[in-house]
Amino acid sequence: VTTSVVKTFMTHVPSGWYVVVEAELVYMLPDHTVISAHKRRKLHHRQKKEIWETLEGVLEQRNMNGRACILRTICEAKMRLAPKGKSLVHDILRAMFT
Repeated sequence: VTTSVVKTFMTHVPSGWYVVVEAELVYMLPDHTVISAHKRRKLHHRQKKEIWETLEGVLEQRNMNGRACILRTICEAKMRLAPKGKSLVHDILRAMFT
């Protein structure tokens, strides 16, 4: 499964031009279906951390403060996302950033 996250970045480009920057995050599907609740939480946290580190690296490559951006996104996700079940996109973002 490949997850694609799109975020606009303000850059100086000539009028009439659009710039699209894409970053791919590869997410490995679990190979076992029965695990304890504790292991599931631990695995989920490790996977989120890997996603955050990958996003941080992508942002750093674009000369941005990746760590600060990820931390801000985590804080804003808790405040601004719609309630569970209202939006698929918000539910995915909630799973990644809360």
